[in-house]
Amino acid sequence: MDAVVEVHGLTKRYVSGPVVGPIDFEVWPGQVLAVAGSNGAGKSTTLRMLLGLASPSQGRALVMGRPYRQLEHPGLQVGVFLGGRLGDESMTSREYLTFMAGMQGLHNVRRRVRRVLRACSLDHWPKVRIRGYSTGMRQRLGVACAMLSDAPILVLDEPFNGLDIEGRLWLHDSLKQWAESGRTVILAAHEIEELQRIATHVLIVMHGRQMGCGPIEQVINDNSDGAGIIFRFANGVDVSRKAAALNDLMGMGADLRALKNDLYLARRTDEDTVFATAARCEAPLVQLNRAEPTLREVMTSIINRSSVKSHTS
Repeated sequence: MDAVVEVHGLTKRYVSGPVVGPIDFEVWPGQVLAVAGSNGAGKSTTLRMLLGLASPSQGRALVMGRPYRQLEHPGLQVGVFLGGRLGDESMTSREYLTFMAGMQGLHNVRRRVRRVLRACSLDHWPKVRIRGYSTGMRQRLGVACAMLSDAPILVLDEPFNGLDIEGRLWLHDSLKQWAESGRTVILAAHEIEELQRIATHVLIVMHGRQMGCGPIEQVINDNSDGAGIIFRFANGVDVSRKAAALNDLMGMGADLRALKNDLYLARRTDEDTVFATAARCEAPLVQLNRAEPTLREVMTSIINRSSVKSHTS
């Protein structure tokens, strides 16, 4: 089985100076690729180059083995929602989706429209015009339109914008089901926690540069110090006993960091060692739990490294 999306050396240069790229990644059926980065990092530009909406200065992007613009029926192969205005806002959601299905030449239009309206919970407002929609309802309708053709590839840019908790849960479930059925999802967003819950793979873009790409667990582990132990001493523990426990842990190779609210983070050790050391030093603990590294920590670390590098160069 071949990759359904291949991007090699994709680069966009602007006259004003900023550069996005080079970007390299591949996406396979069943994967959810999260394009992560801060606002203005180059996420949207990357997607637009992939879809032929922005011409790259260098490199190439292939969808199903061909540039997107050369696909015979792109709407049947890639479902796209890049945000922005949906179209004629005097339409209802049903009218809009019916119109878009006709533009794509889809069959079984009524069934498709009914299915996505129900899936996106927009069938509760059958007569409301789009101009009366909230931001979250517009987002739902945009995603519904992208899903209308049941395309094997789904490309979404900032789909969480304006969604309430219910909407976010719906989108989580929908995208996971999309991938579990053997289809592919590529989405760009700056909601890091949302991306970590959904994605199987991640592409990190910062200041136009690719900073990491691969399975999300691998990218997190490669760019962090690994899992750690969060602990807190009981109230009233003597300062000298705390210091003795901390010194002993460092002497055994633990990497310690003081956090807020009298918490400590210990890496390169385990829970049993922390507990035993505190007990030996008569410094009882009231909290002790394992903390896994997160995508947010990786992104924060990359931003901090970039800031230090820019100040020293």
